[in-house]
Amino acid sequence: MKNLLTLTFRYYAALAGLLWLLSIPLSFVLIRHLVVQDVDEALLSRKSELSRLLPVANSQLLRYLPYTDSNVHLTPSRTPALPDRLYDTVYYLPYLHEWEPHRELASSLRIGGQPYRLLIRQSLVESDDFIMTITGLQTGIFMLLLLGLGVINRQTTRRLWHPFTDALHRIRQFRLEADPTPVWPATQVAEFGELHRALGSLISRNQAAYASQKQFAENASHEMQTPVAVILAQLELLFQTETRSEADLIHVQQAADAARRLAHINRALLLLTQIENQQFAEAQPVSLGTVLAKLLTANTDFIQHKALVVHHTQVGNSQVLMNLHLAEVLLGNLLRNAIRHAPVGGSLTCAVTAASVTIANTGEPLPFPAETLFDRFVKNPALPDATGLGLAIARQIATRYGLSLSYTYDADKKEHEFRLELAGSV
Repeated sequence: MKNLLTLTFRYYAALAGLLWLLSIPLSFVLIRHLVVQDVDEALLSRKSELSRLLPVANSQLLRYLPYTDSNVHLTPSRTPALPDRLYDTVYYLPYLHEWEPHRELASSLRIGGQPYRLLIRQSLVESDDFIMTITGLQTGIFMLLLLGLGVINRQTTRRLWHPFTDALHRIRQFRLEADPTPVWPATQVAEFGELHRALGSLISRNQAAYASQKQFAENASHEMQTPVAVILAQLELLFQTETRSEADLIHVQQAADAARRLAHINRALLLLTQIENQQFAEAQPVSLGTVLAKLLTANTDFIQHKALVVHHTQVGNSQVLMNLHLAEVLLGNLLRNAIRHAPVGGSLTCAVTAASVTIANTGEPLPFPAETLFDRFVKNPALPDATGLGLAIARQIATRYGLSLSYTYDADKKEHEFRLELAGSV
């Protein structure tokens, strides 16, 4: 994409180029018309002088006139007087060895009662000389115009647009969760002043909305988790009561499982809200290979329970600048998803390089379209206890830090693969 100053200069240059192309033929036609008009006036003036001189001149002047002025030809004629006629013609000049354009006047005179035919000619500038001269002149003017436009565009225009570029730089560096409302410098351009006021108002509203959402997330996290914890505690007491029948205990267990799932969904939704609101501002260089190795160790019991064959390789230093907790959540969700959906006795592959992290597991194809895999509450019907939020959270974290998270399925190997491209590696 081109910046505004470059595009503006291109439009100016295009307009100047169009005017340059049009000015050459127009200048040629106009200048040639003026030259021909001036030559015609000179020819008519010359004829007027000869018409006054020749009738009173002697025969010697008539005889030597062609030798004294080669551009004047006076010959006896039998035709009556003819009107003046001006036209273009060419004559071969022996001393130049070329044909030259001329302007010629054909007229008639009566001298001593005898009619004469009068031809007066005058040399014109050649058309190619005209064109070359005009083209060179217009090209010089065009180049000077472009140079002037370039200087104006680079100096004056940049100075005029400085408030805009300064505002753009401030917005790029602005962090909603940490920075105060920017203080804009004074400007004499009314439009930029209006832009500053609109940006200030927009940022203030977003800061208020951000603070409100942050407070809501914190309150919801506290107010919703507390009653869920109380419900679980009471259900646990009911489960331990000896007077309850087997059927009652089954209902109590189902209610406890639903409460635990509700607590898990609550934490996941609150985490998504916090990620969207960029409440995890702290960032540091994080080795994803180290994080993944710790997660594999932490999930050893889960892996052994399903008798999975693990293939873990690491080549290179996979570091990204991000929040450590979110890095653990991102890789943890991908790893637990792979373990949960892998069949008993299947395989789990974890490959780490300097440019990517890959987590794959064997399994049957997805029971839903692959393009909806990262949507919220999309899950395998065979696993009703799943929340359907783990991969949505993983995609949200990856997007937050400019990483690319993709999914592919190899039908031949029956393998699901999640690949995280470390575009933000450090």
